[in-house]
Amino acid sequence: MPWLLRVILSFFLMQGALETVPAAGKEATKCVVPSGMATERPDPEGIPTKVQIGTYVIKIFGINDINQNFKADIFLRMQWKDPRLVDQSLGGSLAGCKVPLDAVWHPRVLLLNGENFSKHLEESVSINSEGRVRYVQRFAGDFSIPFHLSEFPFDQHTLAISVVSGGYDTGQVQFIIDEKVIGQMEDLSLADWSIEPGKGKVTSIYFAPQDRSFPLFNYELSVQRYQGFYLSKVIIPLTMIIFMSWTVFWLDPRHLATQVGLSASVIVILTIFQLNVGNFLPKISYLTRMDRFVLGALVLVFLALVETVTGGALAGSGNPGLAKNIDRWARVVFPIAFLFVLAFAFWI
Repeated sequence: MPWLLRVILSFFLMQGALETVPAAGKEATKCVVPSGMATERPDPEGIPTKVQIGTYVIKIFGINDINQNFKADIFLRMQWKDPRLVDQSLGGSLAGCKVPLDAVWHPRVLLLNGENFSKHLEESVSINSEGRVRYVQRFAGDFSIPFHLSEFPFDQHTLAISVVSGGYDTGQVQFIIDEKVIGQMEDLSLADWSIEPGKGKVTSIYFAPQDRSFPLFNYELSVQRYQGFYLSKVIIPLTMIIFMSWTVFWLDPRHLATQVGLSASVIVILTIFQLNVGNFLPKISYLTRMDRFVLGALVLVFLALVETVTGGALAGSGNPGLAKNIDRWARVVFPIAFLFVLAFAFWI
């Protein structure tokens, strides 16, 4: 993996290097930017400064729907034109130089949803003879994103890497997507999520305290959870436990102890199963589709126990025929009720 990262980084930097070779006959300015250029935009009274921006996702390490974030490793590249840095304006050339980011004007971007992230490259820019400034940085860390898990485990979400110009509003800076550096690694995948190719999107975000809108760039990836684990570890075993609770409908209602013992055993199995399942289900206040199914299973198993006690009581009071009729009806009603539980959990 390290060699691959070096190749990607070389790709980002090579384009800038090819454009920053000093022109013949021009004297370099010893990589010193004249003072006063870092605080004002290239066109302070003119049109918004156009900033090309793009991201490339190297790796997504994991998606944590409980903590509402995902961990990623990305490259960010921006470039803009500053006429004050053109060779003719300087009386020399900055081509081939790398200067500190704070030595020139820049859009002061922030990772809007970044948390605990680190920067792997120095904070510098390269400048070519035409005054084009290029900034490349590699970020790694957590990116927060709201997850709505009502469809769990059949849910899909949009992961966004959000970059905002923190110092300049939409009247001062305009983001333009740089299609050359938009993308992600082809083998970007996780064990429990399917990740679709992402796309860049430029919008704006309104900040009420300042009553201003700021340019916002999002790189959005669509992810969908794989359901195989939950089918094999939760849904199918829970369905078998429900079916097990119905075996009492085929036992003689006069054998109440046997029926109650079987129903109680099923309830104990279901309780232990729920405790284990709870370790990997989202701990949220609203019901997910999986929660609906588990709740429906509890209700069905409890009603089977109620039917068992009722039938045993009727048989014990001299009405074994009525108890058997109830058992016959239960053999039909409970499977129909199970279909309603499935519909309530996964379709409605």
